[in-house]
Amino acid sequence: LCKGWFSRQLFTTFAQQNKLNRVAIINIDSDMYESCIEVLNFFGSKFEAGTILLMDEMRNAFQESPEAHGEMKAMNEYLAS
Repeated sequence: LCKGWFSRQLFTTFAQQNKLNRVAIINIDSDMYESCIEVLNFFGSKFEAGTILLMDEMRNAFQESPEAHGEMKAMNEYLAS
């Protein structure tokens, strides 16, 4: 578990305290684009075939353009890069 505002500083500290070569499961409960993209950028280099990503707000049906917001926007941007 990594509690706090997801930021580059939080993950730098996390990486110093934990040795991670690869990840099997990532549960992203960030809700917002700004936090989610930080998670994807930090852990992305540790993804491999079979890594499971769980996102609680991947698609918010109440928004007009769900793909342009939150976790969906972050995932689309991450995949495009």
